[in-house]
Amino acid sequence: MIGSLLYLTATRPDIMYAVSLLSRFMQNPSQVYHGAAKRILRYLQGTKSYGIWYRVTHDSKLIGYTDSDWAGSVDDMKSTSGYAFSLGSGIFSCTSKKQATVAQSSAEAEYIATAITMSQAIWLKKDLMTWENHKLVLLKSTAIANLLSQWQRIPYFIAEPNILASNITLSEKLKETKK
Repeated sequence: MIGSLLYLTATRPDIMYAVSLLSRFMQNPSQVYHGAAKRILRYLQGTKSYGIWYRVTHDSKLIGYTDSDWAGSVDDMKSTSGYAFSLGSGIFSCTSKKQATVAQSSAEAEYIATAITMSQAIWLKKDLMTWENHKLVLLKSTAIANLLSQWQRIPYFIAEPNILASNITLSEKLKETKK
């Protein structure tokens, strides 16, 4: 059942967190987790019209969204970070996963999330360069305090050169788009 739900997250990212949390307990499932899986199925039944819809667009821009929580896992105090990228009308690349290290502050958790997102953004941008020259805009849902401070620079060096070289634009909020 979990495999089918994971497959469904390609067009229904709203269930991604719940399904990934359930997948952690596949080795030793209990009635509680079976009940949670049934609850996800009931949610899907009630929200059949939800999902990602792809339309033809002529002015496509690669846009990335990223966010993280700080010490969100009560088990090991690790943060969860994620990103989503859209090109045109819908999201085509997204992930949400627990960070490998324990962040010492919310700024560090955000910085780790930004570095992971920029790695993916650079890869996507290089891949898309074969089609067209896209400008990448990376949108942050929460502010990063002192993004390029000295104490964070060493382990997460990928972000600074790309921001300074104007390869990637970092923005803290969505701007109004004219239709």
